[in-house]
Amino acid sequence: MRIAMLPSLLAPVAAGQCFGGAEMAALDLTEALAALGHELWLIGVKGSQARGARTLLAPPTPAFVPGEEVRLILEPFPEVLAALPAGLDVIHAHLNDPGALLSLDAYARAHPSVRVLSTLHLSAVFPSTTAVVQELLGRGSPVCFTAPSAFAAHSYGVEGIRVIPNGIDLSRIAFHARPDPDLHLAWAGRRAPEKGLDAAIRIAHGAGSVLEVAALSPPVGPSPPQVVERGRLPREEVPGFLGRAAATLLTSSIAEAHPLVAIESLAAGTPVVGFAVGGLPEIVDEATGILVAPGDVEAAIRAVSQTSALDRRACRAKAERCFDRQRATQAYLQSYALGPKRSGPH
Repeated sequence: MRIAMLPSLLAPVAAGQCFGGAEMAALDLTEALAALGHELWLIGVKGSQARGARTLLAPPTPAFVPGEEVRLILEPFPEVLAALPAGLDVIHAHLNDPGALLSLDAYARAHPSVRVLSTLHLSAVFPSTTAVVQELLGRGSPVCFTAPSAFAAHSYGVEGIRVIPNGIDLSRIAFHARPDPDLHLAWAGRRAPEKGLDAAIRIAHGAGSVLEVAALSPPVGPSPPQVVERGRLPREEVPGFLGRAAATLLTSSIAEAHPLVAIESLAAGTPVVGFAVGGLPEIVDEATGILVAPGDVEAAIRAVSQTSALDRRACRAKAERCFDRQRATQAYLQSYALGPKRSGPH
């Protein structure tokens, strides 16, 4: 099968360089499909690369301000579509830009022999994207839409979005049967207000624990005494960082569709304490962590002391059962083959 993978055009997509979880999921899927013998093209800006795939360079996209609607990806998008190799079987995009989604719909209608997928890695947080997704599905778009969690799929308020949870390569993640003797807590992510690092610090302080932080940027000013800054870890070291902790804190205040850190934590054997928002309750159950009401720091403090009763083997088992990369890859291959080929433009 000849497949073009189209992740974000905001930054290079390569091992250790991905902008966020959506880009990492696209990279992982690209490499998994290539390893199965499919012919892959990774579409990305300069510096993008995936093992087993050819890279097709795309024009860089203007930067955007996090939290604002993403409007600018469409600017180079027609050039990207025009440069795609002939004879493709599948185009799989990982974009939330409304203009790009409209262009994908037009491409799918003009190329009925090509299966076009778009994975919505964000929930319906951008009104213009939500409106376009509703419009396209409402008028029977040939684009197949998927989302990594039922929460994300349902947030768009329209039927027809298939749920395929993200998968990770479990063979690269060691299982930690027990945490480090100091029983510290772990937090990993972007140092942005919505990610809730301040709440994690308060939870650790209330629980009398050290909090080890792996953040993409350095702190502004000195960190509190109970916080140990580990800096920007290479992506492949994050699961080990989480695995050595007594628990991983997931304290985001926004409804993330499918937090990758939670999956990596379970794979490493570490239970999760977090706020029950977005798709996190679909990852963490009563055997693998404790979720509390959003923003309830006191309840999270109490939860930390209860995680020692959880079986770390159950955490790994949940990752193996639900979030293995092979499972996700096979689900996408089924989606690539779904439905009859269309005979011509609609």
